Amino acid sequence: MIQRLTLTGFLYLATGTLFIFAQSRRDTFLKVADFALHFDYNSSQLSDSAVMRIDHMLDSLSKYKDKIFILSAHTSQSGSVAYNQRLSEKRLEQVRFTLMGKGIDSTNIEGLAFGKERPIVKGKSEENQAVNRRVEVEVRRRFLLTTLQGHIHTDSSELPAPVWVKGSNRFFRDSVLAKSNGDFSMEVPDFMPLTLSTFVPGYAVDVVNTMVDSKKKQTTATIPLIPLRAGQAIYFHSIQFYGNKNIVLPKSMEALENLGIQLIRNRDYCFEIQGHVNAPGVPASQVMSYMDLSKSRAGKVYEWLKQKGMDAQRILPAGYGHLKMLYPNAKEEQLQEKNRRVEIHVIDCNELARRRQDFNEEEYQRLASLPLYNDFRVNAEQHR
Repeated sequence: MIQRLTLTGFLYLATGTLFIFAQSRRDTFLKVADFALHFDYNSSQLSDSAVMRIDHMLDSLSKYKDKIFILSAHTSQSGSVAYNQRLSEKRLEQVRFTLMGKGIDSTNIEGLAFGKERPIVKGKSEENQAVNRRVEVEVRRRFLLTTLQGHIHTDSSELPAPVWVKGSNRFFRDSVLAKSNGDFSMEVPDFMPLTLSTFVPGYAVDVVNTMVDSKKKQTTATIPLIPLRAGQAIYFHSIQFYGNKNIVLPKSMEALENLGIQLIRNRDYCFEIQGHVNAPGVPASQVMSYMDLSKSRAGKVYEWLKQKGMDAQRILPAGYGHLKMLYPNAKEEQLQEKNRRVEIHVIDCNELARRRQDFNEEEYQRLASLPLYNDFRVNAEQHR
């Protein structure tokens, strides 16, 4: 959870794992980059490649104002504690002076030297020692914070249990506890896309993408809960695929990760993983021509869930070809893309156990390993 200070300054926790910066309750400093600079044996001099890396970093972050640099210097395990402490201090100062020489104000550079206390890897080999000879650099920039009001919408007046809501993006991650009526409030970066997610036992919750703009009226985000009931679909339509492939679109990975959390943690429920393809205008009689691709997409999600820790006895993949397209006459690519999907349906666990007796897992594993439509021995004229 993000924490903040009420006075200008920074706090470095003794663990060295978290830095907290703030100018007031309404803004904070968040990490935008981190990297490591490595040193030769018994040396505190930066190599030419390390200096080039600093230059590249400064150039890539030049658009950001109010940057703060946090340094932590380390050594390998050989030598005495006192000697390594002095060496790490020299390395820290070398990086600090290099940053100052490139225009960074000294008041925006902080750091600590740890000597040999915190190796990344242990062992006396040169390879391991080289990894530990480093100065880690973390760059943070100021973000204006504003209040996001939200509500978790359920089919009852109160939540069944206390619920944490997580807000995150590439720079920010925080969690707040919702009230019993579902209301919550979170301090978030202003004018920046944000993803909200939560988990409530007995429900499925898709991720919600929102953005707060303090110059406009207050933003309220609603997170709808889908009660899990046998025979009901969980519509995570954002789990979509490339045409002619069983490869999940990059934009769908966030929803897939969230779906995994929902299914794994709802241990009292069982689910059918339905694979679908896009074939507008094709008669239903040709469904077998597209069955393998739909099975492959279902199998891909099935294998992914098992790798994440899902109990295989609670899930069953199934291919439906093009029989259940959301848009049977889709012409626009946007609609065709929505037909290439995997849906999750709640299924009675006794029914799933019965069906698993005739389930050919090897077939789905084989199909899931074939990424291209042509591998299914079907001549594709359209993007399925």
